[in-house]
Amino acid sequence: MERCAIFIDAGYFSKVLKDFDERADYIKLSDELASENIRLRTYYYDCPPYISAKPNSDEKKRKSEFDKFIKYLVSQPRFEAKFGRLQKIGKNYKQKMVDVLLSLDLSRLALEHQIQKAIIIAGDSDYVPAIQIAKDAGVVVSLCFFERPRDPNNPDDKGFRIHDELKLVCDEWIKIDRDFIEDVKV
Repeated sequence: MERCAIFIDAGYFSKVLKDFDERADYIKLSDELASENIRLRTYYYDCPPYISAKPNSDEKKRKSEFDKFIKYLVSQPRFEAKFGRLQKIGKNYKQKMVDVLLSLDLSRLALEHQIQKAIIIAGDSDYVPAIQIAKDAGVVVSLCFFERPRDPNNPDDKGFRIHDELKLVCDEWIKIDRDFIEDVKV
């Protein structure tokens, strides 16, 4: 049995769950991913909801629900949450610092030999350098990912793909499909 850590990019995973119209039980998810390994910790990276200078009731409600969820999550054994921030650009929001926080933790745990295996739920190629550092330190890196081709009958559907470079740099792959979601849903 190897010591592993699970790294969840919550922005990515929430989009995956939305595609399946499900919610995840993060204890089940961690147990499923750790499998026969010893789970050091599950790291959950997210951004609190955007709050304007004069928050409206919807913003207050989203923040309250987020805080409640995070309080529950970090009260679970071996869970840690880390936060970036949301930047509002026009009508859209962009996560800031999440990729860096995950990359720093992955690199640190690998270089300090605290883990032998890393399981990452993500789709962004920004993680590639940190994954390479972990691999160079002897860590086996598994990518847990979801892909779905574009629906040709829906011009608004862009499909769901991860960056090829991210997939290629990892040692092992865990594909998220309906069966996987059934095993980890609430």
